[in-house]
Amino acid sequence: MRIPSTSTTPTQQNRHQERVHKTAMFSSMLKLMGGGGKDTKPKIVPCCRSGSDAQQGRRMTMEDTHVHFDDISEKYSFPKDITRAFYAVYDGHGGRRAAEAAERFLHECILKSEELKKNLTDDEVLEVMKGAFKRTDSIIMEQSRVQGWNDGCTAVAALILNTTLYIGNLGDAEAVIGRQKSEGLVAECVTYKHKPNSPEERERIEKAGGHVVFGRVLGSLAVSRALGDSEFKMPRNKAQDDFVSSVPFLKSYPLGPDVPFMIIACDGLWDKVTYQDAVDFVEGLRKSGVNPTDAAKRLVQKALDAGTLDNVSVIIVYFTW
Repeated sequence: MRIPSTSTTPTQQNRHQERVHKTAMFSSMLKLMGGGGKDTKPKIVPCCRSGSDAQQGRRMTMEDTHVHFDDISEKYSFPKDITRAFYAVYDGHGGRRAAEAAERFLHECILKSEELKKNLTDDEVLEVMKGAFKRTDSIIMEQSRVQGWNDGCTAVAALILNTTLYIGNLGDAEAVIGRQKSEGLVAECVTYKHKPNSPEERERIEKAGGHVVFGRVLGSLAVSRALGDSEFKMPRNKAQDDFVSSVPFLKSYPLGPDVPFMIIACDGLWDKVTYQDAVDFVEGLRKSGVNPTDAAKRLVQKALDAGTLDNVSVIIVYFTW
């Protein structure tokens, strides 16, 4: 009687290797999406695609700067396991030098932090951002002292890790997301506008020994928080605290398939275009197949057509889920 062989044929071996390979690929995909293990469901993570535009407008000089990185993992030596992206707009005043320094240093201070490579809570990530704002302000203040200038800039920075948006902002540069709700795509402002005449900011300024006149710090500056502006900060203001603070508004927000895009811009846009109008405008362009760069250009032009007298800088980030 012939006994059947227990050895596998080359074809059977190839099929087995193919099944092993597919299983390994599936496991890797689960890890990339934040999942793995029998009790863990895979998470959907966004693919970020951004575009920007910046126009001088009717101003004599261009004092805005901006950065946008759709994938920071390779450049900053992070594992490619989750979505990591960074975006920021800096709106200079009194000159361009503070905005140029912020454009160079803020994201470096955040993304080169060894703490960010750890498994941090949302609050801990925001603390990293807070420290980066402080370090960047110190750099700008030192450059200001050495080179003899007083420029400042507002700032809005957005860090995306996996499915969480981390926001930090100073002054009136702001970010808005569109979030799908039962009534449609609704504009959700994810920043805070720091103005001297708000009750909290006025109280802080007066407690430090300053004052607010005609809605401006010492009758001069129209924002109450910014990078730089050394004449409004210790020691030059000869007060017990800074009149213009570099401590940012910080908050984290969940992202999901209900959020198709984000708009980040200086006040040159927001002074002329409402949050909801901007979201409706971009959504119409996105649905028509317009890429984020061209969408940003059209949104900037919308502000210019509306009569803004300011520089206008816009970053638009599409999220693909």
